[in-house]
Amino acid sequence: ISTEVRDQMGSNLIENAVMPIDFVAEQKYLTDLSSELSLLASNGTSSTKDGGATLVGELGTDLVVFDFAGDELLNLHMLDLDLASIDVDTTILFNISGTTAGLTGMNITGFDNLASNVLYNFYEAQTLALQVDVKGSILAPLADVTSPNGVIHGTIIADSWSGNMQQNHNPFTPYVSVPEPATAFLFALGLMGLVNIRKRNK
Repeated sequence: ISTEVRDQMGSNLIENAVMPIDFVAEQKYLTDLSSELSLLASNGTSSTKDGGATLVGELGTDLVVFDFAGDELLNLHMLDLDLASIDVDTTILFNISGTTAGLTGMNITGFDNLASNVLYNFYEAQTLALQVDVKGSILAPLADVTSPNGVIHGTIIADSWSGNMQQNHNPFTPYVSVPEPATAFLFALGLMGLVNIRKRNK
């Protein structure tokens, strides 16, 4: 902006103010981190029947990783997590490949009390479709999100966003105690902890 502006609630927009976040640097950092997360080995399994996928994790581990192709996920109408196959404090990572991907028209069950520990990593997506109730956070640093619909119970990071979708405050927090700075920093610190969890378990 070129002049100082005050809104009706008393907030100020200050001319030539220094931004508290370097968005270009953060985008590069989160893009690199998304790629690094995509290299983590899968230790969860899925079985598909009649258009739905049942997810089975691994007991006794801090992190369960599921791999999906983007087009496969778009064609599913259900994701059902077998809660008996994971510990209550397990972090769940979905690594989802493909330039066109998303979560649409599906029922996602078993994640109601796990949203803060669930991350959908769309590490290659250029276009991301969201028409669903998502229990978890989404990392899609290269993706354009257009006309989303539904609810996200978590954080989303994307390249661009156009449309209306309810977002409930439920930050991604996988075993990492952090202060409360800007959302991108909180999210990134959580991701750093996620990478460290898997390295520690090797």
